[in-house]
Amino acid sequence: DYTGSGYYYLRHYSLNSNTWFNNRDGVAKDEDVQYQPGVRLGGPIVIPGLWNGRNKAFFFVNYEESRTPGQRTEDRTVLHPLAEQGTFRYNTSSGVREVNLLQLAANNGFLSTPDPTIAGVLRDIRSAVSGGPLRDVGEPLVQEFDYQFDTKNVTRYPTVRLDFNLTDRHRLSGSMNYTDLLSTPDTTNSREPNFPGFPGFGNQHSDRYTVQANLRSTITGNLVNEFKVGGSGGATLFSPEIGIDQFLGTSIADQGGFFLDINGDELGITNPHSTPNYSAREATTRIVQDTLSWLRGSHNVQAGFAFTQADTWVENRRHVPTINFGIDSADPAEAMFTTANFPGASGAALDQARELYATLTGRVSEITGELRLD
Repeated sequence: DYTGSGYYYLRHYSLNSNTWFNNRDGVAKDEDVQYQPGVRLGGPIVIPGLWNGRNKAFFFVNYEESRTPGQRTEDRTVLHPLAEQGTFRYNTSSGVREVNLLQLAANNGFLSTPDPTIAGVLRDIRSAVSGGPLRDVGEPLVQEFDYQFDTKNVTRYPTVRLDFNLTDRHRLSGSMNYTDLLSTPDTTNSREPNFPGFPGFGNQHSDRYTVQANLRSTITGNLVNEFKVGGSGGATLFSPEIGIDQFLGTSIADQGGFFLDINGDELGITNPHSTPNYSAREATTRIVQDTLSWLRGSHNVQAGFAFTQADTWVENRRHVPTINFGIDSADPAEAMFTTANFPGASGAALDQARELYATLTGRVSEITGELRLD
Protein backbone atom coordinates (compact mmCIF):
# COMPACT_ATOMS: atom_id res chain seq x y z
CA ASP A 1 0.00 0.00 0.00
CA TYR A 2 2.91 2.34 0.67
CA THR A 3 5.54 3.46 -1.80
CA GLY A 4 8.78 5.22 -1.00
CA SER A 5 12.33 5.73 -2.11
CA GLY A 6 15.51 7.52 -1.17
CA TYR A 7 18.21 9.10 -3.29
CA TYR A 8 21.53 10.83 -2.91
CA TYR A 9 23.38 13.04 -5.38
CA LEU A 10 27.01 14.03 -4.94
CA ARG A 11 29.26 16.57 -6.60
CA HIS A 12 32.87 16.75 -5.43
CA TYR A 13 35.81 18.97 -6.34
CA SER A 14 38.10 15.95 -6.70
CA LEU A 15 36.18 15.13 -9.88
CA ASN A 16 36.88 18.57 -11.40
CA SER A 17 40.01 20.19 -12.74
CA ASN A 18 41.17 23.63 -11.67
CA THR A 19 40.11 26.64 -13.72
CA TRP A 20 42.46 28.27 -16.21
CA PHE A 21 42.32 31.56 -14.27
CA ASN A 22 43.22 29.92 -10.96
CA ASN A 23 46.15 28.16 -12.60
CA ARG A 24 47.29 31.44 -14.14
CA ASP A 25 47.15 33.26 -10.79
CA GLY A 26 48.64 30.43 -8.72
CA VAL A 27 45.41 29.84 -6.77
CA ALA A 28 44.43 26.36 -5.64
CA LYS A 29 41.29 24.65 -6.87
CA ASP A 30 38.09 25.67 -5.07
CA GLU A 31 37.04 22.77 -2.85
CA ASP A 32 33.37 22.75 -3.86
CA VAL A 33 31.17 19.91 -2.66
CA GLN A 34 27.43 19.34 -3.00
CA TYR A 35 25.52 16.78 -0.96
CA GLN A 36 21.90 16.34 -2.02
CA PRO A 37 20.01 13.61 -0.15
CA GLY A 38 16.26 13.06 -0.40
CA VAL A 39 13.47 10.70 0.55
CA ARG A 40 9.83 10.31 -0.46
CA LEU A 41 6.93 8.28 0.94
CA GLY A 42 3.26 7.98 0.09
CA GLY A 43 0.20 5.86 0.80
CA PRO A 44 -3.04 5.67 2.80
CA ILE A 45 -3.38 7.46 6.13
CA VAL A 46 -3.83 4.88 8.88
CA ILE A 47 -3.69 5.54 12.61
CA PRO A 48 -3.68 2.07 14.25
CA GLY A 49 -6.50 1.65 16.72
CA LEU A 50 -7.96 5.07 15.94
CA TRP A 51 -8.71 5.50 12.27
CA ASN A 52 -8.38 3.53 9.05
CA GLY A 53 -8.15 5.81 6.06
CA ARG A 54 -7.62 3.17 3.38
CA ASN A 55 -9.46 4.17 0.22
CA LYS A 56 -10.40 7.42 1.98
CA ALA A 57 -7.31 9.40 2.89
CA PHE A 58 -3.84 9.51 1.34
CA PHE A 59 -0.59 11.33 1.99
CA PHE A 60 2.57 12.08 0.09
CA VAL A 61 5.71 13.59 1.60
CA ASN A 62 9.02 14.44 0.00
CA TYR A 63 12.06 15.85 1.73
CA GLU A 64 15.20 17.01 0.01
CA GLU A 65 18.11 19.16 1.05
CA SER A 66 21.17 20.56 -0.63
CA ARG A 67 24.34 21.17 1.38
CA THR A 68 27.21 22.81 -0.45
CA PRO A 69 30.26 23.47 1.67
CA GLY A 70 32.97 24.84 -0.54
CA GLN A 71 35.28 27.68 -1.40
CA ARG A 72 35.23 30.73 -3.60
CA THR A 73 38.03 32.77 -5.12
CA GLU A 74 37.83 36.56 -5.34
CA ASP A 75 40.10 39.30 -6.70
CA ARG A 76 40.86 42.38 -4.63
CA THR A 77 42.67 45.58 -5.57
CA VAL A 78 44.93 47.22 -2.97
CA LEU A 79 47.28 50.17 -2.93
CA HIS A 80 50.90 49.55 -3.81
CA PRO A 81 53.06 49.66 -0.63
CA LEU A 82 54.72 52.86 -1.86
CA ALA A 83 51.31 54.47 -2.40
CA GLU A 84 50.35 53.62 1.19
CA GLN A 85 53.37 55.64 2.29
CA GLY A 86 52.40 58.62 0.14
CA THR A 87 54.37 57.97 -3.05
CA PHE A 88 52.19 58.49 -6.10
CA ARG A 89 53.33 56.38 -9.06
CA TYR A 90 51.90 57.01 -12.53
CA ASN A 91 52.52 56.03 -16.13
CA THR A 92 53.95 58.47 -18.65
CA SER A 93 55.23 58.16 -22.20
CA SER A 94 58.76 57.95 -20.77
CA GLY A 95 57.94 55.35 -18.12
CA VAL A 96 56.73 55.29 -14.53
CA ARG A 97 57.26 58.47 -12.52
CA GLU A 98 56.98 59.01 -8.75
CA VAL A 99 55.97 61.99 -6.60
CA ASN A 100 55.88 61.90 -2.80
CA LEU A 101 52.51 63.52 -2.06
CA LEU A 102 53.16 64.02 1.65
CA GLN A 103 56.47 65.76 0.98
CA LEU A 104 54.83 67.89 -1.71
CA ALA A 105 52.11 68.89 0.75
CA ALA A 106 54.67 69.74 3.44
CA ASN A 107 56.57 71.92 0.99
CA ASN A 108 53.36 73.82 0.21
CA GLY A 109 52.18 74.21 3.81
CA PHE A 110 49.37 71.64 3.69
CA LEU A 111 48.62 68.66 5.90
CA SER A 112 51.38 66.09 5.38
CA THR A 113 50.67 63.35 7.93
CA PRO A 114 48.43 60.32 7.36
CA ASP A 115 45.06 60.16 9.07
CA PRO A 116 45.42 57.59 11.90
CA THR A 117 42.14 55.77 11.17
CA ILE A 118 42.90 55.48 7.45
CA ALA A 119 46.49 54.47 8.18
CA GLY A 120 45.27 51.74 10.55
CA VAL A 121 42.85 50.34 7.97
CA LEU A 122 45.55 50.32 5.28
CA ARG A 123 47.97 48.54 7.64
CA ASP A 124 45.36 45.87 8.35
CA ILE A 125 44.72 45.42 4.62
CA ARG A 126 48.46 45.08 3.96
CA SER A 127 48.75 42.52 6.76
CA ALA A 128 45.76 40.56 5.38
CA VAL A 129 47.21 40.33 1.87
CA SER A 130 50.81 39.73 2.89
CA GLY A 131 50.45 35.97 2.46
CA GLY A 132 49.61 36.44 -1.23
CA PRO A 133 49.24 35.67 -4.00
CA LEU A 134 49.88 39.34 -4.70
CA ARG A 135 50.94 40.73 -8.06
CA ASP A 136 51.80 44.02 -9.72
CA VAL A 137 49.66 45.13 -12.65
CA GLY A 138 49.92 47.67 -15.44
CA GLU A 139 48.64 50.41 -13.13
CA PRO A 140 51.66 51.17 -10.87
CA LEU A 141 49.48 52.68 -8.15
CA VAL A 142 47.85 49.37 -7.16
CA GLN A 143 48.35 45.63 -6.82
CA GLU A 144 46.00 42.68 -7.30
CA PHE A 145 45.31 40.12 -4.59
CA ASP A 146 43.54 36.75 -4.91
CA TYR A 147 42.18 34.82 -1.97
CA GLN A 148 39.88 31.95 -1.21
CA PHE A 149 37.28 31.84 1.53
CA ASP A 150 34.97 29.12 2.78
CA THR A 151 31.29 29.08 1.90
CA LYS A 152 28.38 27.04 3.17
CA ASN A 153 24.90 26.86 1.74
CA VAL A 154 22.09 24.75 3.18
CA THR A 155 18.68 24.59 1.49
CA ARG A 156 15.83 22.37 2.68
CA TYR A 157 12.77 21.51 0.57
CA PRO A 158 9.96 19.70 2.42
CA THR A 159 6.75 18.97 0.45
CA VAL A 160 3.46 17.52 1.74
CA ARG A 161 0.21 16.60 -0.02
CA LEU A 162 -2.98 15.23 1.57
CA ASP A 163 -6.11 13.89 -0.15
CA PHE A 164 -9.38 12.99 1.57
CA ASN A 165 -12.42 11.33 0.01
CA LEU A 166 -14.93 12.76 2.49
CA THR A 167 -17.85 11.08 0.71
CA ASP A 168 -18.51 9.75 -2.77
CA ARG A 169 -19.35 13.32 -3.79
CA HIS A 170 -16.80 15.39 -1.89
CA ARG A 171 -13.00 15.35 -2.22
CA LEU A 172 -10.69 17.54 -0.14
CA SER A 173 -7.04 18.06 -1.15
CA GLY A 174 -4.22 20.20 0.16
CA SER A 175 -0.49 20.68 -0.41
CA MET A 176 2.42 22.65 0.95
CA ASN A 177 5.87 23.45 -0.45
CA TYR A 178 8.48 25.08 1.73
CA THR A 179 12.04 26.23 1.11
CA ASP A 180 14.44 27.16 3.89
CA LEU A 181 17.70 28.68 2.66
CA LEU A 182 20.81 29.88 4.48
CA SER A 183 23.81 31.12 2.49
CA THR A 184 26.98 31.70 4.53
CA PRO A 185 28.18 34.21 3.50
CA ASP A 186 25.81 35.83 0.99
CA THR A 187 28.08 35.68 -2.05
CA THR A 188 25.16 36.52 -4.37
CA ASN A 189 25.32 40.07 -3.00
CA SER A 190 29.08 40.11 -2.29
CA ARG A 191 28.69 40.08 1.49
CA GLU A 192 31.76 37.97 2.14
CA PRO A 193 34.67 39.60 4.03
CA ASN A 194 36.56 41.76 1.57
CA PHE A 195 39.88 40.57 3.03
CA PRO A 196 40.89 37.53 5.10
CA GLY A 197 39.98 37.97 8.76
CA PHE A 198 38.04 41.22 8.23
CA PRO A 199 34.81 41.71 10.21
CA GLY A 200 32.53 42.75 7.37
CA PHE A 201 30.26 39.89 6.32
CA GLY A 202 26.61 38.89 6.14
CA ASN A 203 24.47 35.84 5.38
CA GLN A 204 21.29 35.47 3.37
CA HIS A 205 18.31 34.01 5.24
CA SER A 206 15.26 33.06 3.21
CA ASP A 207 12.03 31.16 3.91
CA ARG A 208 9.57 30.67 1.06
CA TYR A 209 6.31 28.76 1.01
CA THR A 210 3.19 28.01 -1.00
CA VAL A 211 0.05 26.39 0.45
CA GLN A 212 -3.26 25.49 -1.15
CA ALA A 213 -6.41 23.51 -0.42
CA ASN A 214 -9.47 22.78 -2.50
CA LEU A 215 -12.81 21.10 -1.96
CA ARG A 216 -14.47 19.59 -5.02
CA SER A 217 -18.13 18.69 -4.63
CA THR A 218 -20.29 16.87 -7.16
CA ILE A 219 -23.71 18.15 -6.16
CA THR A 220 -25.60 16.45 -8.98
CA GLY A 221 -24.65 14.70 -12.17
CA ASN A 222 -24.37 18.05 -13.98
CA LEU A 223 -23.59 20.45 -11.11
CA VAL A 224 -20.06 20.68 -9.66
CA ASN A 225 -18.65 23.18 -7.18
CA GLU A 226 -14.95 23.80 -6.48
CA PHE A 227 -13.76 25.91 -3.56
CA LYS A 228 -10.07 26.92 -3.29
CA VAL A 229 -7.89 28.76 -0.81
CA GLY A 230 -4.16 29.36 -1.08
CA GLY A 231 -1.26 31.56 -0.26
CA SER A 232 2.42 32.18 -0.83
CA GLY A 233 5.10 34.22 0.84
CA GLY A 234 8.31 34.09 2.82
CA ALA A 235 10.76 36.75 3.96
CA THR A 236 14.31 37.17 2.70
CA LEU A 237 16.81 38.84 5.02
CA PHE A 238 19.93 40.19 3.39
CA SER A 239 22.78 40.18 5.90
CA PRO A 240 21.11 40.87 9.26
CA GLU A 241 24.56 40.24 10.80
CA ILE A 242 25.79 43.59 9.50
CA GLY A 243 25.63 46.28 12.17
CA ILE A 244 27.60 49.08 13.75
CA ASP A 245 29.73 46.56 15.65
CA GLN A 246 31.41 45.69 12.32
CA PHE A 247 32.54 49.32 11.91
CA LEU A 248 33.44 50.46 15.41
CA GLY A 249 35.72 48.97 18.05
CA THR A 250 36.84 46.03 15.91
CA SER A 251 40.27 44.51 16.43
CA ILE A 252 40.84 44.59 12.65
CA ALA A 253 39.86 47.36 10.23
CA ASP A 254 38.28 49.66 12.81
CA GLN A 255 36.61 52.39 10.75
CA GLY A 256 35.67 54.57 13.68
CA GLY A 257 31.94 54.01 13.27
CA PHE A 258 31.87 54.98 9.58
CA PHE A 259 31.90 53.28 6.19
CA LEU A 260 35.16 54.62 4.77
CA ASP A 261 34.91 54.73 0.98
CA ILE A 262 38.59 54.48 0.14
CA ASN A 263 37.64 53.03 -3.24
CA GLY A 264 36.49 56.49 -4.31
CA ASP A 265 35.97 57.50 -7.91
CA GLU A 266 39.57 57.23 -9.15
CA LEU A 267 41.64 54.81 -7.06
CA GLY A 268 39.57 51.70 -7.72
CA ILE A 269 40.83 49.88 -4.62
CA THR A 270 38.71 47.53 -2.52
CA ASN A 271 36.96 48.98 0.52
CA PRO A 272 37.43 47.34 3.94
CA HIS A 273 33.68 46.54 4.03
CA SER A 274 31.21 45.83 1.26
CA THR A 275 28.27 47.93 2.51
CA PRO A 276 26.88 49.89 5.46
CA ASN A 277 23.34 48.82 4.59
CA TYR A 278 20.87 46.11 5.55
CA SER A 279 17.68 45.16 3.73
CA ALA A 280 14.85 42.64 3.95
CA ARG A 281 11.62 42.07 2.06
CA GLU A 282 8.62 39.83 1.69
CA ALA A 283 5.73 39.60 -0.77
CA THR A 284 2.67 37.56 0.21
CA THR A 285 -0.41 36.49 -1.72
CA ARG A 286 -3.74 35.22 -0.37
CA ILE A 287 -6.39 33.73 -2.65
CA VAL A 288 -9.98 32.56 -2.03
CA GLN A 289 -12.19 31.52 -4.90
CA ASP A 290 -15.28 29.46 -5.61
CA THR A 291 -16.56 28.23 -8.97
CA LEU A 292 -19.93 26.56 -9.61
CA SER A 293 -20.20 24.76 -12.95
CA TRP A 294 -23.55 23.72 -14.43
CA LEU A 295 -23.60 21.51 -17.51
CA ARG A 296 -26.84 21.88 -19.47
CA GLY A 297 -26.92 20.07 -22.79
CA SER A 298 -24.25 21.58 -24.99
CA HIS A 299 -23.84 24.57 -22.65
CA ASN A 300 -21.60 25.03 -19.62
CA VAL A 301 -22.55 27.85 -17.24
CA GLN A 302 -20.12 29.00 -14.55
CA ALA A 303 -20.62 31.36 -11.64
CA GLY A 304 -18.59 32.20 -8.56
CA PHE A 305 -16.23 34.68 -6.97
CA ALA A 306 -12.51 35.24 -6.57
CA PHE A 307 -10.60 37.28 -4.00
CA THR A 308 -6.88 37.99 -4.16
CA GLN A 309 -4.86 40.01 -1.67
CA ALA A 310 -1.21 40.85 -2.32
CA ASP A 311 0.97 42.53 0.30
CA THR A 312 4.60 43.47 0.46
CA TRP A 313 6.96 44.96 3.00
CA VAL A 314 10.49 46.22 2.58
CA GLU A 315 13.01 47.18 5.23
CA ASN A 316 16.08 49.23 4.35
CA ARG A 317 18.57 50.51 6.88
CA ARG A 318 21.91 52.31 6.77
CA HIS A 319 23.82 51.40 9.92
CA VAL A 320 26.60 53.99 9.69
CA PRO A 321 27.32 57.10 7.59
CA THR A 322 29.55 56.87 4.53
CA ILE A 323 32.61 59.10 4.27
CA ASN A 324 34.00 60.02 0.84
CA PHE A 325 37.41 61.58 0.33
CA GLY A 326 38.48 64.16 -2.22
CA ILE A 327 39.67 67.68 -2.91
CA ASP A 328 37.08 70.28 -3.76
CA SER A 329 37.85 72.70 -6.58
CA ALA A 330 37.79 75.54 -4.03
CA ASP A 331 40.26 73.79 -1.72
CA PRO A 332 43.63 75.64 -1.66
CA ALA A 333 45.36 72.23 -1.87
CA GLU A 334 44.00 71.94 -5.41
CA ALA A 335 46.86 74.22 -6.54
CA MET A 336 49.39 71.41 -5.95
CA PHE A 337 47.96 69.15 -8.63
CA THR A 338 49.41 70.50 -11.83
CA THR A 339 51.74 69.08 -14.46
CA ALA A 340 54.44 71.34 -13.03
CA ASN A 341 54.52 69.10 -9.95
CA PHE A 342 53.58 65.92 -11.87
CA PRO A 343 55.56 65.99 -15.13
CA GLY A 344 53.92 64.07 -17.96
CA ALA A 345 50.79 63.27 -15.94
CA SER A 346 47.48 62.94 -17.74
CA GLY A 347 44.28 64.45 -16.42
CA ALA A 348 43.24 61.03 -15.12
CA ALA A 349 46.55 60.64 -13.30
CA LEU A 350 46.12 64.05 -11.63
CA ASP A 351 42.65 62.98 -10.47
CA GLN A 352 44.19 59.85 -8.95
CA ALA A 353 46.85 61.94 -7.22
CA ARG A 354 44.20 64.21 -5.70
CA GLU A 355 42.19 61.28 -4.42
CA LEU A 356 45.19 59.41 -3.03
CA TYR A 357 46.35 62.48 -1.12
CA ALA A 358 42.82 63.14 0.18
CA THR A 359 42.36 59.53 1.25
CA LEU A 360 45.71 59.20 3.03
CA THR A 361 45.23 62.43 4.96
CA GLY A 362 41.51 61.94 5.64
CA ARG A 363 40.39 64.97 3.62
CA VAL A 364 36.60 64.54 3.68
CA SER A 365 34.60 65.63 0.63
CA GLU A 366 31.21 64.23 1.64
CA ILE A 367 29.42 62.47 4.47
CA THR A 368 26.26 60.57 3.57
CA GLY A 369 24.00 59.50 6.37
CA GLU A 370 20.39 58.62 7.00
CA LEU A 371 17.85 59.65 9.61
CA ARG A 372 14.44 57.98 9.72
CA LEU A 373 11.62 60.03 11.16
CA ASP A 374 9.09 57.19 10.95
